[in-house]
Amino acid sequence: MPDAPPVISDPAPLRRQYLNHEASIRSIGSLYYLGAVFSLIAGALTFLGPYRAVPMRYLLGPLMILLGVAYWKLAAWLRNLDSRGRVPATILACIGLLAFPIGTLINAYILYLLNSKKAAVVFSDDYHRVIEATPEIKYRTSILVIVFAVLLAIFLLVAVSALILAKH
Repeated sequence: MPDAPPVISDPAPLRRQYLNHEASIRSIGSLYYLGAVFSLIAGALTFLGPYRAVPMRYLLGPLMILLGVAYWKLAAWLRNLDSRGRVPATILACIGLLAFPIGTLINAYILYLLNSKKAAVVFSDDYHRVIEATPEIKYRTSILVIVFAVLLAIFLLVAVSALILAKH
């Protein structure tokens, strides 16, 4: 008879202990969703946009769409703390180390988040049971981070709009 999973009498302290790490891993998943959207848009633009005349579009378009779908699946795994996402995200982070200097720093941090002792706990089946037992415990994003993200989004929107309008 298989061993029963360990019973955690009070899961709330354990959840609070790992909540920041859990949120950080989920945020990596959000970044992969963003990458998936950009890859899917790039793939679609090779067939519909100004790159229709490029002969390589028949190779690049499907490749970008396939990459977007793969990023989407990886993002879902990371957002759900599914351990299947650790290896592909680790491989991508190792490749990202080559993007010196900023990419190196960001991807080194991602490697830490995915492969630390805390990550082993967060990706474990026991921790999933802790999450199920403590639905009232939620990560609260700092208002400063929200304001920064909104300002960044506005800046990117203005920059992209300026580039599009400058071409016409």
